[in-house]
Amino acid sequence: MRNILTKVPGYYDAVDAVKKRKYPILLSGLAGSAGALAAASLFSDGGFRGALLVIVPGYDQVISWAADMELLMPDREVLVFNPAEALPLR
Repeated sequence: MRNILTKVPGYYDAVDAVKKRKYPILLSGLAGSAGALAAASLFSDGGFRGALLVIVPGYDQVISWAADMELLMPDREVLVFNPAEALPLR
């Protein structure tokens, strides 16, 4: 499946950005598990070993992303922050 991503226009530009630490890298328009697959692939192919922050619009997506990332990156710790426990913006 990751092989498919390498054929997407801009994939290697994004990998290069990870290698050169040109952050943030924003991914949009990816449906379902494609976003998690792209994020895991970019950071794996880019040799990134730091923290990865993913922001999604709702708690349902948080749970889906966490499950996908745990499957795709089993050697990494996945932390979930429930938006209901966060302080509102002031």
